[in-house]
Amino acid sequence: ANRRRNLPRVQNVTHFTLTEAKPYHCGQMVRLLRKEHRNALIAMGVDQHRQLRTCFDGSAMRKAWMIDGKLAGLGGVLGTQLSSAGYIWLAVSEQATRYPVTMVKTAREQLNEIMQTKRLLITTIYQDDKASARFAKAMGFAMEKGDENHSTWVLRREIAERRAA
Repeated sequence: ANRRRNLPRVQNVTHFTLTEAKPYHCGQMVRLLRKEHRNALIAMGVDQHRQLRTCFDGSAMRKAWMIDGKLAGLGGVLGTQLSSAGYIWLAVSEQATRYPVTMVKTAREQLNEIMQTKRLLITTIYQDDKASARFAKAMGFAMEKGDENHSTWVLRREIAERRAA
């Protein structure tokens, strides 16, 4: 009985990785979307898979966030690599929301990388998706305008700020 007490405890360690996204991730992500995100797309009358695939295909940069080897998030930047502005999109799973600190840290790292070449990032958030609005605000985005269905959030970073980051 005493021998068992002296054995080291084995803890489950969660592994987070960021990889280049693949087209098949779009279908997987649609099945994993947060309920609020899915409801927003349905309310707008948008085909979830088609919308995600359109964003994916139009993106110069796209990443998949994996938790223990399973897809938990998918995002990218619409627009050309040469443009100083980009339209950023992100879809996350319910599982990803269980790791808010890691999610924010990973997103900030990605934003810092993106902002090396972009001066302006824009995203649109459905009005009823309060969690996405809080996340955008935490990432430094500011709401600029909106209507009854969605709001436009903008992240601006001047050249001096990029060099300091």
